[in-house]
Amino acid sequence: MKELHLACLVWGEPYTSWFLERHPPSLLLPNNLPAWNVTKRAYVYVAAEEGREIASHPSFQALAEHCASIEVLDVGSLAELSKLNIHGLMAACQRLTVKRAWESDAGLVWIYPDTVFSNGSFATVARHAALGKRAVVAFGICVEARSREALSPPPEARAMVRASLDCLHPMMHHITWGSPSFTTYPSSIFWNGAGLVLRCWHLQPIFVHARRCHPEFQWTLDGDFLEQAVDFDDCGFVDDSDEFLLIELAGHNKKPPRQVMPPTVDNVARWAQRWTTPVHPRFVCHPFVFHSGDAGVLAPLVEESRAIIDEILSRLHAPA
Repeated sequence: MKELHLACLVWGEPYTSWFLERHPPSLLLPNNLPAWNVTKRAYVYVAAEEGREIASHPSFQALAEHCASIEVLDVGSLAELSKLNIHGLMAACQRLTVKRAWESDAGLVWIYPDTVFSNGSFATVARHAALGKRAVVAFGICVEARSREALSPPPEARAMVRASLDCLHPMMHHITWGSPSFTTYPSSIFWNGAGLVLRCWHLQPIFVHARRCHPEFQWTLDGDFLEQAVDFDDCGFVDDSDEFLLIELAGHNKKPPRQVMPPTVDNVARWAQRWTTPVHPRFVCHPFVFHSGDAGVLAPLVEESRAIIDEILSRLHAPA
């Protein structure tokens, strides 16, 4: 890997404010991006009206100081973007970024404007890359952005988890096993107790150094791209919040599901038959733990989640 390319799509409020005020400061903590000793280039896809504001902001300038180059790319006016499908636009920007990374033999980190990281998260990702992993996958927890704790998270992982558990976004309720208003799209499922345990079908690629180039992928990076670009054994799992922690800020932009269903093995298996690819059942077998103290207290939840996922997979693979 010759370089590391970072890219982000950001426009409109509250995303622009979250990106400028929260994201680069967490990304540039001493044991995050600065700990990764490789040439870095960045691409920020923006609305035409917001490009100058973003490029002149102190946090953007701080990010630029850590990069060999940084480009602000206009993807249309606010009026034009408001008419587009966000997932389609994101996939188009990601395809362009994947192509550029491939041509430069670069690793790719796609960042989201509404996320913050604990100090040390990217040092962990860099260690996986140094050990030969071509992809690092993870997932985060969603918190209410209006809360004081979410707006001013401490940089250390256990303190961030402790603060986040007090202000989880209501959407987390709909993806928690046992909820009476369980989502009909259970891509990620949480178990809530002394901390959180996650099982996720569509894990988020935090870092990818593609083994194969397939810029024509149809979904976003957490869809069909990953298994086209790398092998399963290429993937490193950052599965303990002590080592890697991603927090997603959310407000009114996160809506409750329009449809709900009982959280049953059969219901999730039927969803998985339609919305997963061959690699996703291998991802969901991997537990992720979020804890503010000893991770061992989550062992019963890990076992409970394993038993339920095993049963779901047995239905998924059962002959028709």
